[in-house]
Amino acid sequence: MVCSHCTKEGSALVSEDEFLMLKQAKTSNYIPGIDITEQLRSDLEKGLSVTLPDGHFYLSESICIYGYPGGTIKGAGKDATIIEASPGFKVPETPGFPPGYGISSMLEIHAEGDLTCKAFSILVEGDHPAEGHTNPFYGGYYSTNIDNVITLLGDGISLECKDLRIKGEYVGDVEGAYNGYNVTWPIIGTGYGEPGLFNHLSVKNCVIEGAGGAAIDLWMGTTAELKDNVISNADVGVMLLENPGMQTVKDCHFSNISSSVFFMWNIGPHCFKDNLEDGFPMPDDCQ
Repeated sequence: MVCSHCTKEGSALVSEDEFLMLKQAKTSNYIPGIDITEQLRSDLEKGLSVTLPDGHFYLSESICIYGYPGGTIKGAGKDATIIEASPGFKVPETPGFPPGYGISSMLEIHAEGDLTCKAFSILVEGDHPAEGHTNPFYGGYYSTNIDNVITLLGDGISLECKDLRIKGEYVGDVEGAYNGYNVTWPIIGTGYGEPGLFNHLSVKNCVIEGAGGAAIDLWMGTTAELKDNVISNADVGVMLLENPGMQTVKDCHFSNISSSVFFMWNIGPHCFKDNLEDGFPMPDDCQ
């Protein structure tokens, strides 16, 4: 019997559930002012939850994790804990695509359990925050953006984002920018398609500024609850695609949305209520 939480005789010191909680509670000591890419990747690969203190931290390369059991990434507050993409953010090649194809993701987690991200900010600055690469989606296009900021992928799992700030910049007509922004997709929850659907996306009390795509995206999921968010300077406010369950958007403030506040395709019942666009009440739509 191989058991990391057992005695020499093989008897369990704690239950499997207790061991998982203890494992996920352990975190490394994060030091402000330095690059935490390898430290954060290592903790997430071990299946740990992560707590960041107040301070400024840097990521210099995409973090892509497979088999994450679920947990929490939290800071000391969205005005206290700041994670910034370092200039020249490195992009690994995407398996199955030709050389040079990749996705610049600050956090891309393929999970087996739910993820909560709360109480921190992510900052992306500059005309070309990432090294040049060909994003394989939409037939392939050249990008120097941070393509995805927080992405959770999996079947039957949920993503909760609470008290976050994600800030990109409008950089104009520069090569590699998507619709003029240096960030493309700030928050994504997605399943792998029928029969495997993402379960639930919850985004509450978040501030998202600057998105060449949609600020919040749920694709091949079930339900969404988006409340008390402030979304500005984006091509699309909220994108909901192929989600059969209830979609709720309430008390959200949208401003300077270029294309559409809501982009929807093949969704189930929804309730959009008490939202504002550029300071004016939007029509309620509950059906």
